[in-house]
Amino acid sequence: MSNQTNWPPLDYSVAGEPKGYAIDLLTLVSEMTGLKFEFINGFSLNELQSKFHDGDIDILHSVSGLKANRGEISQPMYTKALAVAVEKHTTGISKLSDLNGLRLGLPYGQGLTELLKRQGVEATLQGFPDLETTIKALQNGRIDAIVHVSSTLKHFSKTSIGNMLKVIMLPELKNWTCTCICNLTRQN
Repeated sequence: MSNQTNWPPLDYSVAGEPKGYAIDLLTLVSEMTGLKFEFINGFSLNELQSKFHDGDIDILHSVSGLKANRGEISQPMYTKALAVAVEKHTTGISKLSDLNGLRLGLPYGQGLTELLKRQGVEATLQGFPDLETTIKALQNGRIDAIVHVSSTLKHFSKTSIGNMLKVIMLPELKNWTCTCICNLTRQN
């Protein structure tokens, strides 16, 4: 089972120990069903996705917008609101169309590019390997804003790396569903 390294408060690890809301939810599933999960961490989301597609991991959890060309997609695990993070002095963003024409940073592998395109956002979308790198790009002026899970952006806004962030909730981004993708055909 996948376990991301740094996606607090949803899915992260501390000294190799899985933590977060999604981990707590999966632990409850394990206790209720007797299923045993071995969490694999220390890898980026893209690396975990590659390990899943190579058959090295049987379950990817807390994913959205991925095509299941291998495995079955579960019912929704949870729904979270997305938000926009900008530098604290930034003004003029209160609705989705205010993102048009901006340079938006998105961590890879979350399905956000497809979501924003479906919502009609006409912006330059730039992917980054993780949220910390995306925040640094905002600080360095390479992008104008970040779109990501609101609870994660709020978490980072209270840390030294993200203390210059202002998190803006947009009503059009309130329902982002995360699921699991399970490889049910593996023979071990």
